[in-house]
Amino acid sequence: MYPEFIAIYVGLAIVIALLVTILVILLKRTSGGGQRTSTPQPTNWMPNAPGAVVFCKYCGTQFDSSQNCCPKCGNFR
Repeated sequence: MYPEFIAIYVGLAIVIALLVTILVILLKRTSGGGQRTSTPQPTNWMPNAPGAVVFCKYCGTQFDSSQNCCPKCGNFR
């Protein structure tokens, strides 16, 4: 083995280690890192009461419980 190649092998090992580290970080970020965001829950304990506030389970828009569908996305609640 030629001594000139030692520096090349060490450099390649460092580059590979950095690429693996970056890949692991990106995978953790894209998978959410185990943190799940929940949809907003209504604060009123009687969601069908007149004037109660509910949230759309599809887009999260807040609207009155007397409405049957979401005013933003149009899905039924």
